[in-house]
Amino acid sequence: MKITLSPLYTDAKGTSDKITIARNHYGLYSKLCPKPYDPNTTYQQGFRIDFKYFSQFYNNLTSDDRQTWIDAATSIVFHRDFKDSYKPTAQALFISCNINRKIFGGSLLYTFQQPFISQQFFQIKLSFDPYFNHIKFDFKPIQNDQNYFYKIFITKNLSPGIFYKKNDFKFIETLQPHHSSLILSDATYYARTNQHFTPNCKIFIKSIPVDYGSGITFMPLHQSVIL
Repeated sequence: MKITLSPLYTDAKGTSDKITIARNHYGLYSKLCPKPYDPNTTYQQGFRIDFKYFSQFYNNLTSDDRQTWIDAATSIVFHRDFKDSYKPTAQALFISCNINRKIFGGSLLYTFQQPFISQQFFQIKLSFDPYFNHIKFDFKPIQNDQNYFYKIFITKNLSPGIFYKKNDFKFIETLQPHHSSLILSDATYYARTNQHFTPNCKIFIKSIPVDYGSGITFMPLHQSVIL
């Protein structure tokens, strides 16, 4: 016998209290609605200032300098989350490279610089310590690590069956090759995400290698750990 659901259920959508009801190509689903996080963290404010500065600076480049970015943009690929890639504009490439170099005091790049290409980046082992309530990152250095630093981002699944959100990663830390480990405490996690660690929750980590010399980013490494 065919079961017909009430329109009150099948047409439901939106957010009520802490639950969001939505629909995708699999059908209707519900998920927890996360608390809003502060959009004015120090990292975000600094990023917006740098983005505006380098956007304006690009327009002041000489035609020869700008052409190096235009030529490079035809062959450079940026990687979004989960292996989704795209080709940046020349201006976007200029901004991204210079923001990345600025993190550790690199001078402004007027022309595009070829990155150092590695066949492999360092390996990260994740573990959760329930006693101290923190996530530990252990790094296994490999050859050529000195040419890169790493930008670490974090998110977590919002409810069972919803494993990740593409644009929900929050910046946590930058790591240099001489680091052997990193501790992510619940307090730091809360400061970045406005949420605490919760038992049996899956945390997703995105590590983005960045070439020191050129500011170019490479394919993110995605990992997870269950609390």
